[in-house]
Amino acid sequence: RKILISDEPFAHLHDSTLEKMARFIKEILCGKMGLQCCIVSHSTVLGNYADQVIVVTRDEQGVSHVS
Repeated sequence: RKILISDEPFAHLHDSTLEKMARFIKEILCGKMGLQCCIVSHSTVLGNYADQVIVVTRDEQGVSHVS
């Protein structure tokens, strides 16, 4: 399976445009083209379109935690 990995690809988009791009990725790239997409983002909007969300946080000691 082909995988598309993107780090903050929509960082400078308005939320309404971000939602259009998220729908495009979900419907066209993943749905019709069969790509598996891994997108790193600080946007909570993208999480609404994701099959799975992984949250990484950092504690006071600087240790990262995945949930």
